[in-house]
Amino acid sequence: MFRDQDAGNPFSDPSVQNVSTIQIQPHVDNFNPFSDDFNPKELQVAVIATNQDVVRQATEDLNRQLDVLNSAAENIEYRDQNLQPQHVIQADRIKNYPPLPPCCPIKPCFYQDIAGEIPVDFRLVVRLHYIFWAVYSFVLFVNIAGCLGFFLFAKDQLMAGISFAISIVHFLVRMPCSYVCWFRPLYNAFRSGSSLNFFAYFVISGFQIVVLAIDSIGIVYYGTVGWMHGFNAFAAKRTGLGAFFIVIAILFDLLAIFGFLLLTKVNLLYRRSDASFERARSELNQNIASNQYVRQTTSAAARDAARLATEQAFNGSQC
Repeated sequence: MFRDQDAGNPFSDPSVQNVSTIQIQPHVDNFNPFSDDFNPKELQVAVIATNQDVVRQATEDLNRQLDVLNSAAENIEYRDQNLQPQHVIQADRIKNYPPLPPCCPIKPCFYQDIAGEIPVDFRLVVRLHYIFWAVYSFVLFVNIAGCLGFFLFAKDQLMAGISFAISIVHFLVRMPCSYVCWFRPLYNAFRSGSSLNFFAYFVISGFQIVVLAIDSIGIVYYGTVGWMHGFNAFAAKRTGLGAFFIVIAILFDLLAIFGFLLLTKVNLLYRRSDASFERARSELNQNIASNQYVRQTTSAAARDAARLATEQAFNGSQC
């Protein structure tokens, strides 16, 4: 008479009931060992399942951290290859400076590649110093023309002739010496972080700034035309020549000012680096100790001293 109540119940199916009767092992955090249903085997299974979850989570975290480290290592390698200077032995590279034609009997003496050897943060400073050196050389050449004009129109031909000859010496000596004595130390200091090269740059560049200030004065027999020559030319009614002398004096003064600004900039970069006087002294001692000529000279002096001491001891024993 009564309709079967389970006819419309989807959970009355035997297969569903079998699945619903399967008990999921409780997590160890929710397991109560004081309950009446306590079973040590169930506790062991729960602990094993929890340990597996912890190990799996730790493995996933470790793999994630390894991926991050590998990505960072690839970025560092890319930066070192593309942005940082490639430190190689200078002798293994073909020297390319100064750029001379192949037919010239004099070959390049240095390897220079600002974009390839200097770090990105210092390339602008090095390029500015190179431009400063090029303008400095140009002003020395213009000074020759000024001394030639002074020689052609001066009353004292002997004095003017000596000044003109000395101006040529200034150009031929100071142009390469300035490159070797302060630009190359600066280049090497930023290329390799050498404290010794920093100190060489500071000393020689500071001296050059003082020399540029003296150049602008126009001292007699000094080999440069400056303010004194310009004023004397104006007094002699030679306006064009006097203006030319004044322009050269202004160029020397501008070089001194610009050189001082560059020196200040390099000093700020030096203070931010790990360079120091102690490192410079240590580098100097290492260079002296590793110099082959110094080692040979020291060895020869030691042998001579030992031989002299032996001869003196032998002569003393005979007496």
